[in-house]
Amino acid sequence: MSKGQKALQCDICRIWHHITCEKVSQDVYTFLAEHNEDSIQWICRKCQSTYQRIMNSMCRLEQAHQRLEQRVASMEKKLEELFEDKVAVLDNKLEKLVSNMGAQNMFQEDLFEAEDLRMRKTNVIIHGLQESSATDRDVVHQQDENSIVDLLHELKCDDVSVNAVTRLSRKMEGEDAKPRPVKVVLASRNKRTRYCVCQKTCVTSGE
Repeated sequence: MSKGQKALQCDICRIWHHITCEKVSQDVYTFLAEHNEDSIQWICRKCQSTYQRIMNSMCRLEQAHQRLEQRVASMEKKLEELFEDKVAVLDNKLEKLVSNMGAQNMFQEDLFEAEDLRMRKTNVIIHGLQESSATDRDVVHQQDENSIVDLLHELKCDDVSVNAVTRLSRKMEGEDAKPRPVKVVLASRNKRTRYCVCQKTCVTSGE
């Protein structure tokens, strides 16, 4: 470049360019030459084209980024709604399961109570039956069973079947101690009904 040629240095590529090649007017050249300041920049046409392409690409990237953010936000909203729906369904199922379990427990309790009542209907409590003074539990139990057999025979209820004979409460010591009541478990309710028909005052229901 000749010394007398007018040129401007590009602030991007740092190359000197003839003002005629860059089609820079004389007024613009004069202004830039007189105001050589960092705040005022001049860019050649090649760098302007490159800069424009970069800016266009950045704008497209920014737009794509905005669209991506919108899609992500939309997906998050759908996922949140789906999660809330699933949680509501699970809560409903859990509530039904707990309710069914409660109903099942109540049903089992009713069954236990019914079974207990059924078993009680075969029970007879006998008061005042003489109690053995033996210390051996097996001997005492055998004597109680024999006493029950004798009592049934006396009452003319020899066909009554007995499943179990049990002394109730703890044995009292001393001369004034009274014999403990005896619980007799009969084989069936019908047997107990027949037994109660011919009962004495010492015999009561086990219910």
